[in-house]
Amino acid sequence: MKSQPKLEIKNLSLSFEKEVIKNISLQVEEGEIVSIIGPSGCGKSTLFNIISGILVQNKGIIKINGKEEKQRQGKFGYMF
Repeated sequence: MKSQPKLEIKNLSLSFEKEVIKNISLQVEEGEIVSIIGPSGCGKSTLFNIISGILVQNKGIIKINGKEEKQRQGKFGYMF
């Protein structure tokens, strides 16, 4: 039986005055190393700010260990 992804993002979107992130989906399995790359201004930091709870998405779901987590601030961190 396949285990639950450690992190699952479905149809994530965020808009300020314009759409910054549109319909992002991904799964991260236990033990995986993930790299998000792209040009300056494409939304990489914004994505991590949403995952860590600093920003709140307009649409989409974030699941941690199979459970939807709405209060993520203080549970995650990241480094550049």
